[in-house]
Amino acid sequence: MSYTYNESAIATVSISDSKKNTRSLALAIVLVITIAIIGIIAYIVLYYRKKQLDEEGSNPASATKICLVDTDCPNSQPSCLNTRCVQCVSSSQCSGSSLTICDASSNTCIQCLVDTDCEVGLTCVGGLCA
Repeated sequence: MSYTYNESAIATVSISDSKKNTRSLALAIVLVITIAIIGIIAYIVLYYRKKQLDEEGSNPASATKICLVDTDCPNSQPSCLNTRCVQCVSSSQCSGSSLTICDASSNTCIQCLVDTDCEVGLTCVGGLCA
């Protein structure tokens, strides 16, 4: 038996393995950068949405809690609407007090929208019968 040493074959195998490792490393780097960019974008979106909600916080009807689903919200504002917790989205959520109507513009429970929602002789003023 005789063995021959072929230097070019060894060099070809080494170069081929090296290229595969370089490609794998490059793909891993691209993947890590992509995930980082997505994370940064998500953080920026949530940061500015929270800032917007905080600015609306001067209005008591506005919520400052960011949510994705209803279970993210406190009992006082049990519904998640467009990423903010609100008191109601329908009048069925306004039971148990005299505030039985959901005002769709503020998503709060009120007593009346119009005078006919009030008892005879009372008028609707700012969502309350007076």
